[in-house]
Amino acid sequence: MLKIDRFTLDKGLNPALQLAICVGLFLFGCSVPETALNTLPPGMATAEDGPVVIRADESTSKDNVSRGESEETDICIEGPNKNPNLQPKIFYGTNAPTVVPMSLPQTWAIGTFGGCTGLLISPTWVLSASHCNFHWHGGDFCIGKNPDDPDRCIPIKAGYDHPYVDLAVVELEWDARTVLPGVEPVPILTTDMDDAWLGRIVEAAGYGTQENNGYGTRRFTAEPIAWLDDHEVTIDGKGQHGACFGDSGGPLFTLTSNAEIRVIGALSNGDDSCVGLDNYTRVDTYRSWIEDHTGPTPPSGPQPCIGVDTKGSCNASNTQATYCGADNLIQIDTCDSNELCSWSDVGWRCVETQNDVCMGITYAGSCDGNVLTWCDEGGLSTRDCGACGETCVSDDAAGFICVETNCGDLTYEGRCDGDVAVWCNSNGEIESNDCSDQGNACGYVDDDLGYWCVEGGCGDTDYYGHCDGSIVEWCGADNDLETIDCAEHGQACGLLNDEQGYYCLPIECGETDFFGACNDNVVSWCNREGELEQLNCTESNQSCGLLNSALGYYCVD
Repeated sequence: MLKIDRFTLDKGLNPALQLAICVGLFLFGCSVPETALNTLPPGMATAEDGPVVIRADESTSKDNVSRGESEETDICIEGPNKNPNLQPKIFYGTNAPTVVPMSLPQTWAIGTFGGCTGLLISPTWVLSASHCNFHWHGGDFCIGKNPDDPDRCIPIKAGYDHPYVDLAVVELEWDARTVLPGVEPVPILTTDMDDAWLGRIVEAAGYGTQENNGYGTRRFTAEPIAWLDDHEVTIDGKGQHGACFGDSGGPLFTLTSNAEIRVIGALSNGDDSCVGLDNYTRVDTYRSWIEDHTGPTPPSGPQPCIGVDTKGSCNASNTQATYCGADNLIQIDTCDSNELCSWSDVGWRCVETQNDVCMGITYAGSCDGNVLTWCDEGGLSTRDCGACGETCVSDDAAGFICVETNCGDLTYEGRCDGDVAVWCNSNGEIESNDCSDQGNACGYVDDDLGYWCVEGGCGDTDYYGHCDGSIVEWCGADNDLETIDCAEHGQACGLLNDEQGYYCLPIECGETDFFGACNDNVVSWCNREGELEQLNCTESNQSCGLLNSALGYYCVD
């Protein structure tokens, strides 16, 4: 009857993540060593290996070294840390692409009409939105090398608006390469998008409004695809990034499976907050209409290794490896059904699942409380952000990271203050959004987003719920608060397990939940079958106490 067995229930976490966190609790945020036990995959080890505990709050002395004792180091400085090498953030984006490896000449193809954005998809044609058509008559399209000064302007010859959707193509009087030599148009996507694109990180760009009310500067934002319908592709800024006024008509980029940079949509509309959902008219759906005006879309060929090295990277779903291959061209490998993308001896590549040193955990990683776990070069790494005065936060480009913070106990998941969603953003700063401004309420969305604006809303109550006496309360699938009085069924409210959260349990467990409690040196907890288990710690010459935040109470030395 080992309580450690219950660790497999921990809130739906991947078993590798559970073990990494368990080890991390002992190692104070250390990287899991690459040396493996016979019973574990490479990159994993247990506390039984006898690790040296490295403390961040104690100094070393030469006396310790002279006696042959291990010199302690500051784990917060020398320990594992995820270094995403992010561009400094502005309110709506970054100064350069962070996910799609565009060349500089390709970024020059993004231009402005002086109130809307567009993209050169060929030397004489621009993709934009039809609601920007007041620029078509007597207007100019301006591009430039300097993102703050698009000073090369070309007169508009004609504009063509789609009759039903918010999409337009604009013909220019001159070849753009005559006014900006070297500029490289980005062609439209010539394959079809489907639900497999959901969750893919793509890159948006525009010349719209910034947080300081600045305007007319080219900026980028990397965001996941949240929704696809027949006409639009929707990306989600998750309260941190987004398109804004003046970005209309702006492009949405991707790196295709054959290593080509393509535009997949033009911005139609978005959330008034400028950090929410943004809707782009799909070019794959209307490709034939576009090409009726512009002519056939030529193949662009593989992309040069701009910002991509030989080590490479994995996509968000661990199904593709992208790296710099032969002839300095980007190589993309799609993993077979028995493979996934992970770290190998040559970099990030497709490896057989059984040989994955990170056991399915990605470089993006995850936060468990304030502990960051991610797949790094060599295997799994963990860092206790809180112990280093940091907060574990989510960033669209880098995944989960530790950042210096002014957020106190507030995490990236945040909380609801009435109808206001409050969270710690990727810069380690407190941010908020009043959901009532959009006619919504604040509620819990999911583990990736945390608390945000929802229809209806559950306040601070999430899917896992809580007990109010015999009544269990939780947030349902429609973001509506649901309740059951367990007493009406002859049961008590308690923690069912870490996947389902709180629910009605057999009366035997009463108020005792999964984490348990101590009473006269006897530890009690409710197991996954809803049965009360107890262990007398005196019999093992131990004391009942808190083992750790994952396992709760148990017998400890």
